[in-house]
Amino acid sequence: MKINWLSRFLLMIILAWAGAVSVAAQETASDAGGAKINQQGTVIYDQEFFARFPNAVTAADLLSRIPGGQQALSGSGGAARGFSRNLDNILINGKRISGKSNDSRSALSRITVGQVERIEVIRGSSPDIKVSSQAAIFNIITREDISGSGSWQAKALILADGSIQPGGQVSYGARSGGFEYFVSIGREPLSRAPVQSDRLFDGGGVFTNQIDELIEINRSNTTFSANLGYTFQNGDQIRLNGQYEKYQSMRTQDGTLFDSDGIGGLVFTGNSFRLEDTSSPEYEIGGDFTKRLSGKWEMKFIGLYSRDNVTSLQAEDFDITGDEIENDVLSIEDKTATETIARISAAWTPNATHSLEMGSEIAINKLDAALQFFEREGGLLVEQEVAGANAFVKETRNESFIIHTWQISEKSSLETALFTEWSRISQTGDLNNSRTFFFFRPSFDFRHNVTPRDQIQVSFRRRIGQLNFEDFATTVSKDDEIVGGNPNLVPWKRWEFEIGYEHRLKEDKGFIKVRLFHREIQDALERIEIAPGISGVGNVGDARDFGIALDTSYRLTDLGLRNLVINTEFQFRHVRLRDAFTGEWRRPDWAQTTRLRIDIRHDVQRLSFSWGLSVNRDAQETFHDFDEVIVVKSPRYWMALYVEKQLFRGIILRVNWANAVNPDAGRNRDFFADGRAGGILTAREIRELRWGRRVVISLKGTF
Repeated sequence: MKINWLSRFLLMIILAWAGAVSVAAQETASDAGGAKINQQGTVIYDQEFFARFPNAVTAADLLSRIPGGQQALSGSGGAARGFSRNLDNILINGKRISGKSNDSRSALSRITVGQVERIEVIRGSSPDIKVSSQAAIFNIITREDISGSGSWQAKALILADGSIQPGGQVSYGARSGGFEYFVSIGREPLSRAPVQSDRLFDGGGVFTNQIDELIEINRSNTTFSANLGYTFQNGDQIRLNGQYEKYQSMRTQDGTLFDSDGIGGLVFTGNSFRLEDTSSPEYEIGGDFTKRLSGKWEMKFIGLYSRDNVTSLQAEDFDITGDEIENDVLSIEDKTATETIARISAAWTPNATHSLEMGSEIAINKLDAALQFFEREGGLLVEQEVAGANAFVKETRNESFIIHTWQISEKSSLETALFTEWSRISQTGDLNNSRTFFFFRPSFDFRHNVTPRDQIQVSFRRRIGQLNFEDFATTVSKDDEIVGGNPNLVPWKRWEFEIGYEHRLKEDKGFIKVRLFHREIQDALERIEIAPGISGVGNVGDARDFGIALDTSYRLTDLGLRNLVINTEFQFRHVRLRDAFTGEWRRPDWAQTTRLRIDIRHDVQRLSFSWGLSVNRDAQETFHDFDEVIVVKSPRYWMALYVEKQLFRGIILRVNWANAVNPDAGRNRDFFADGRAGGILTAREIRELRWGRRVVISLKGTF
């Protein structure tokens, strides 16, 4: 990203923000644009607003039309570490779904437009709505009594090579009295047909050989989900949810091998073949029960069990001889991960301004992993002895917490919390180790509405990372390299400080929000040397991360296009840690310096026609190992385009061009003798990759 381009973008945002703030004092709390704002800063969208979008079929379609809603749908949600860190900022009837894969975000596609009463954009906190971030919270309120209704979608994925893969989804739900339910079943086609070319150079930059590959990726995801709920006459509520999901992927790579002829040409030398086959059936069952003890006391019980089994096979014949493929390398991995969580809490609300919640949560996470690795020796595949190939990891974690919510005034709210966490991680199998941890995790979230449209947000908290248990077990990379398991991993710790300012434009024209953040990280995770010649994930010490984030949403009402919305997300960050192999300070592999996303959506109401455009622009990613550096050549921009048209009442045709401009991607991979610290470059691999355009044609409607 060029500095002059970045400067212009920042100047544009700053000027727009300054102009918006300058008129804030003249604005009222009622919009002619279809939304209303109360004194607490909550923005409400009702049936009058929904009527402007005849192409909307589900609650997710409605949310995408609301300023900031598209960011919420595309963001990450769910609980990464138990329920206390549930970052899902979408609620259904004021409640989060007690699931991870089956969260509120995914549930929106199971709720039809006719079942939605209103949508609230909540910018404060309350006893039922924990802040956990500076993002706005979207609360979808369903109608009290509605007859059963559903939605359907049939789609076809068309790849650049002309192949077609079908998919679709059917959902149905109803709410009557105290009972409500939503169920769905669907299949998402995810296949690709990229073209790839690898060129290899020696340490002096002399071209040596090349491999061109045609790749076929047959991939799909099949999901069945259900959400049930019942509210008793005394206000008690019970909810159950479950999901079964099966991910399947078959990837084949047919390669053509060439050597250099020394004068700039290529000499054909043979063919290669690679196979990657992955299957991952997963299910989870969750539920919660809320018991009203009195007008001021409430008890909550939450539980979840999930199980994920991943079986993967990688095989490659580097140089095919004869008529049959004889693998030169073969790896088979089988991993089963389970998670069990139980949480109980009591909430006390003595008055309208204070609430206190106290409770405890216990979680048990397990991973059972086994690896078999074979290499060809003397014409036969021989299983190799690999340290850490068999591992059983178990974490038992107990968390106690107290959360105080204080509505200081009509304009200000404060949420403070203290979590104490005890955990024990044990590992058996080829590698054995166990250790115990204890952490304090305080948090502080303050929000103040300068006006109903202007809000200041200040957050300060301590976070503890959830370890990926797969890093404890030895695995094989996509480049057929052994990645060592590390039994000595400890969670990363992070102190976070954020301050933000948000302005909602008049007449529901959108919002502008700027955030400054600073994070102090201990025990950061990066690649380290596990054993001689073997690397894996390990703790590398401290890191510091700070930056700025700008989020905007603008509706072009002033140009007579009130249903054309432009959403932008921009982030710049500076983060550094010390390299485990060279000792130099550098950007971590997990952090990008810049990120830009632009989403445009336009609904032409009188024509029942919609179109949209998404553009992503990210910084290049770099990955450091003990003897190599990989620079992923991200496209300058990634673009997707779609159009929608209502063919006749209730039937919507959608055509989506994913990867519409088909940009070049790939990577540069440098190899070093005796590790990067020695600085002796031995070879360079340059990969050119084109993912190929994808077109998805779908029909959707309600019944």
